[in-house]
Amino acid sequence: LANAIYFKGKWLDPFDKKLTKERPFHPTSGAAKNLPMMEMSNKFTYGKGNGYQAVRLPYMGGDLAMYVFLPDPGSSPARLLQNMNGDSWQNITMPTAPGFNYLPGLVVLPKFKLENSFKLNHALETLGMKTAFNQSKADFSGMFSDQHFISKVRQKTFVEVSEEGTEAAAVTIVRETYGAVETPPKPFEMIVDRPFLFAIMDARSEMILFMGVVNGL
Repeated sequence: LANAIYFKGKWLDPFDKKLTKERPFHPTSGAAKNLPMMEMSNKFTYGKGNGYQAVRLPYMGGDLAMYVFLPDPGSSPARLLQNMNGDSWQNITMPTAPGFNYLPGLVVLPKFKLENSFKLNHALETLGMKTAFNQSKADFSGMFSDQHFISKVRQKTFVEVSEEGTEAAAVTIVRETYGAVETPPKPFEMIVDRPFLFAIMDARSEMILFMGVVNGL
């Protein structure tokens, strides 16, 4: 069985290709590496939380957006995720979330392309989906006349971010086996030159469509 999701969105405000230039990116380990970095000075929905900066980059249509979370120097995406749960995530990813303001600023973001593959058996079992993987207890009688169980769930993902927007896809394969301010605010700077977290969100459903951590490129 295969379940696929595909997304191709254009930024509401595209980055100017003429401003893209090589800048150093400092990965989790190893030496800095020069990467093509996009740049934009504009007004953004921006927030500075406990240990991170965040910016919302909307796609055309307004309902979908990419959130980029940049941990403070000395921190990491893993440490940032440790402090997040369902409630705190919702509080910081809604367009009207406390701490987010519509501010002028500079955002520098690397162009990137990620591809990966994950086996999801353990994750699904941890979430409570246990009997489906058990050869003797799995019950798919509504689908098959003989005994079946799930032997493997694997997900392949792809995300590419450029000046025009974002292209992303994920395919999950399941294998069946028998058996307020009065003065103008100071512009902010968010230079994403170290490991960061990103998520593509749908504001209507509050659903995370894609999510990833970039430790190095």
